Amino acid sequence: MMLAVASMDLPDALQALEARWAGELSPEAYEASQRTIDLDAESTVCPACSTPFKPGRARCPGCGLRVG
Repeated sequence: MMLAVASMDLPDALQALEARWAGELSPEAYEASQRTIDLDAESTVCPACSTPFKPGRARCPGCGLRVG
């Protein structure tokens, strides 16, 4: 999808797109989509399946998501 808006309308356009996108997800899926991985932390949580793991791995041990 491409959307062209005036610079001054960008914040409102982003908010509208985010609200529409979030409305199509379950609360759990939306929460997972907002997660980030801190690869410098001693441990972190997979954004896809919530499995805790130590950074340095190429894939999540729980679901196989590529994280490194």
